[in-house]
Amino acid sequence: MEEEQPVGSSDAIVYVDYSTVKSGQSSTPTELQLRGTKQHELLCKAKALEEELHLLQEKRLMEQAACSETMRQMEATLIDEKEARRHAELAAERLCVESARAVDAVHHEWTEYKQAAEERLIRAALEIARAILHYESSIDPLFLAGAVKIVMNAVAEDMEIVLRVSPQDVDLWLTKAVSGMRHCKVEGDASLTRGSCLLVSAFGRNELNVERQIEEMRSRLLHSIGATSTDCRADR
Repeated sequence: MEEEQPVGSSDAIVYVDYSTVKSGQSSTPTELQLRGTKQHELLCKAKALEEELHLLQEKRLMEQAACSETMRQMEATLIDEKEARRHAELAAERLCVESARAVDAVHHEWTEYKQAAEERLIRAALEIARAILHYESSIDPLFLAGAVKIVMNAVAEDMEIVLRVSPQDVDLWLTKAVSGMRHCKVEGDASLTRGSCLLVSAFGRNELNVERQIEEMRSRLLHSIGATSTDCRADR
């Protein structure tokens, strides 16, 4: 079977079916022209579909490339955000540690300053008290009489107590401080200065003087502020 061959002008290609011509069944020119026109239309549609398919493929490739680029950018953004969050967390931890250290340092410095200030205040108070007590003892040798009576009243009446004072103050103590106390004996002791005394009993020896009073004051002051420092002594 021979194939159809195109005949006619370039504007309207006409395909001739030679099989029908040889068999004596030739088509009319109109039929041949119509058939060629339909075939041309089909070819144009096929070409148009091919071009459209090509455009769709290109569009799909572009969309895939855009989607890939978007995913890459999103992944990069997530990585940057994770890295930024990690740096922020590390910075926050360092800030917390540094803040805690700063607070501890300030607290330590404040504690030392407060303790030093309290100790200076105590030393100043003891110096003032020492000056006052020495002045009182210089004008009144019996200024410790009250403390002596408290100690003597704490022991039994049948227990003998020896009160040793400066030889210059023996008569003064006998007449004004311990008169009427039968269990108390007053003796002179040249090693004692005026204004000081020494109580001797079966319980032991109890020295009463200005420095002893100052030490008692110091202990009470330290106890009142909860301190245990031994550096709060007034300069002698």
